[in-house]
Amino acid sequence: MPLFKHLRSLNWVGLGVELVLIFIGITAALWFDGLKEAREAQRTEQQILVELSRSLAQDTADLNMNLRVSARTRASIDTILTYFDNGRPYAAELANHFATASIFTAFIQNPGVYEYLKSIGVGAISDDDLRVSVSRYYEYTVPYLRGVEDLVIFGNWNDAMKPQMMEKFAYRFLFEPAEPHDYELLRGDREYRTVLTSTREMIQWKDTRTRDVLVAAEELLAELKVRQ
Repeated sequence: MPLFKHLRSLNWVGLGVELVLIFIGITAALWFDGLKEAREAQRTEQQILVELSRSLAQDTADLNMNLRVSARTRASIDTILTYFDNGRPYAAELANHFATASIFTAFIQNPGVYEYLKSIGVGAISDDDLRVSVSRYYEYTVPYLRGVEDLVIFGNWNDAMKPQMMEKFAYRFLFEPAEPHDYELLRGDREYRTVLTSTREMIQWKDTRTRDVLVAAEELLAELKVRQ
């Protein structure tokens, strides 16, 4: 039959070689595309790790600064209470302590790198343990501190300390001295004393959480540097 004659006349070896070459070409193209994508993913991951390290370094600097400010605030509160408890007369230094006792700070973080990571998928970080550590820091550790700061700053400051400063002091702006309208009356003011003691306790609570975040940031930063 003509069909069988035609099939017998074909160069099957040549066709086989051609098919093999086509298969090898397609496989090689796919392999090179995969290699290119893997290298691009690796470069992207390294860039993210570098930027996360920079962001965490800024976090640790800001957290340390907040702890230093809190220490000054608590020291000023202790000084004021010492004056009150010992019946000491008014001294010029107290104006600075009254002002410092009302100062609060909040953690300032730039989450841009992590938001970018979420936009492309946290799977861009290939290491499972590191991916979990990064997500836990940004999704749980830092937000808890923010909640504490909201209570301390917006709750205690707005509801307690701010009204005291406005009512009982010649006080215009943060970091400026705060002269009491009547020091002798202020020394026996139970409401103001309560605000001072509650403020000190809340700052101690905030500092505890701030240190927790600082330790977490330092540990994560060390982990990132190992993998860069």
